[in-house]
Amino acid sequence: MEEELKILSPGFCAWQKVKFKSKNSKFKSNSRFIASKILKQNQVLFFVYSQNQTMKKINLHSEIHECSEKELSSSDKKLLSEAKKSAVNAYAPYSKFKVGSAVLLENGKIISGNNQENAAYPSGLCAERVALFFSSSQYPNEKIKAIAITHVPCGACRQAILEYETKQKSPVRIIIQKEKNKILIAQEISHLLPLAFVASILKRKR
Repeated sequence: MEEELKILSPGFCAWQKVKFKSKNSKFKSNSRFIASKILKQNQVLFFVYSQNQTMKKINLHSEIHECSEKELSSSDKKLLSEAKKSAVNAYAPYSKFKVGSAVLLENGKIISGNNQENAAYPSGLCAERVALFFSSSQYPNEKIKAIAITHVPCGACRQAILEYETKQKSPVRIIIQKEKNKILIAQEISHLLPLAFVASILKRKR
């Protein structure tokens, strides 16, 4: 039986197993090879390590403001209030976790939504996407200015907000009720979703 050799060493990336028919095979000079064991005559098992010389640190910046509900502007208070009202009517018989959301459109209209669960869990939908999808279906040409949410949004909802920012070419302000009297505010979704999957990725050549 073949035996695998694993060597953990700083500066080396993932290894790749390679079989050679002859012990005297010529190797490329830019790779490092370690022979683990001669398995059969004229057959050697090698592990190939590639050393990464260009690794660099990338710093990501997120700016999120925290305040009390009293410190919110009157328009933000109203939007959050609509989200809270909507949460009461959420259909959450399984998780018992009710969430409400409210979207402010450029024309001044407020569209609210709440989570809708399903016995087949993936078939349910979060409050944020209920409000966003309804807003887009009924007012496709109106930009979304802000969204208020009664809890921190999941990754799928953050991706949905990003899609509408991309569509309208302008940021969506996000107001989040983190705790009873703690509000988080982000001026655009990039602060909540760094290294996001964006539409331009689909156009890259593979």
